[in-house]
Amino acid sequence: FNREGTSAPCGYEWIANTDKRIAYFGNWCYTSVWVYDEKNTADGCYEREVHYSNREESFLYLAFEGSIVELYGVLDKDMGAADVYIDGIYCATVNQQSAERKAHEMCFRSIDLYGGKHILQIYTKDDRMFTVDTIKIIY
Repeated sequence: FNREGTSAPCGYEWIANTDKRIAYFGNWCYTSVWVYDEKNTADGCYEREVHYSNREESFLYLAFEGSIVELYGVLDKDMGAADVYIDGIYCATVNQQSAERKAHEMCFRSIDLYGGKHILQIYTKDDRMFTVDTIKIIY
C-alpha cells in the first residue's frame, strides 16, 4: 500500500499508436518508414511506427482504465508541442524538441490517478511535427 492507503500499481499495458482505442481527429498521419535511420535500422520506436501531426489543434482521445498514463514519442530538433488533458483537466504542455534525436522517449507521465476510468486528450499546439509512438497504462 502507498501512503494514501491504496494499492500500488502492479501491472501495465502498452497501447500501440495504431490501436483502435485511440481516436485521432484533425490531421494525423501514420508511418513506419520514417522511424528508420540512414543505415536502414530501426531506431527504437515501439513496433517501428508512429502517428504524427504537423497541424495545430489536431487531437487524440483515449478512454482507459488505470492509475498512471505515460506518453512516448520521438524527440528531435524540429519537433513541436502539445497540451495534455486527463478527464478534461489540463495537465501539461509536452515539448518534443531536443538537440538530438531520441526514439521511444517518455514525454509525459501523469500523477497517480488512483485507478478507475479516465479520458486522455492530447491537442497539438503548433504546425511543427508532434509524434505519438505508444501510450503506457499502469494499473
